[in-house]
Amino acid sequence: MESEVGLWRKLYAKITTRRYSENLYKQSLDEIRYKAITGRYVVRGFGYSGRLPHFDDLLLVPAHLAPPTPLDSYREKVDVTVSIGKGMVEKPVFLNTPIMIGAMSYGATSREFKLACAKAANETGTASNTGEGGMMTTRLPDGTVEWTEYEYTKPNGYLVVQFASGRWGVSVDYLLHSDMIEVKFGQGAKPGMEGHLLAEKVTKKIAETRGMPEGTDCLSPARHLDIRCLDD
Repeated sequence: MESEVGLWRKLYAKITTRRYSENLYKQSLDEIRYKAITGRYVVRGFGYSGRLPHFDDLLLVPAHLAPPTPLDSYREKVDVTVSIGKGMVEKPVFLNTPIMIGAMSYGATSREFKLACAKAANETGTASNTGEGGMMTTRLPDGTVEWTEYEYTKPNGYLVVQFASGRWGVSVDYLLHSDMIEVKFGQGAKPGMEGHLLAEKVTKKIAETRGMPEGTDCLSPARHLDIRCLDD
């Protein structure tokens, strides 16, 4: 009888090399089986082994963005700027593009990547999102804290901070150094499952940013514990 170790090694090899022809859902079932056997998720670049989307896959219908529809879409200017909160808040957000940089946490990604996203938001006039791993900061020689990720989005971009189910890195200062606050109700990428940052990924800096012990598994609840009903 095949050993458990041999089974999960075969599953891992099949999942990461994408040897699937039977049906669309077989890979997902094998991944669930692998997680059940090992208690770990499959580690791979970008967290996804399928074909990545391309701008050619997008179909933008101008009538849905800024009516009336242009008569000559090649020569006529199309305004794709987006406002969030205009007429409802004191400091609305005005984006140059309807495309924002999504929430990706520090820990799942690197400090360099997060700061690059912040710089890109400034360059393009859009917004970047911290994700659930806290914000990139820098301890200055005088002992004060610089909210580096927030500063890198200025003067043309915006930073969205995430108040997620694990509350990693959340503080009053964290919330104040932002342009928008996103409350994450649950794990959208993994419905019904918690987020899991492996212990070996939780370095000293990541632990400090998230406010947790170094070298321990970082688990985010599947739902937000502060939200229990519709009234919340």
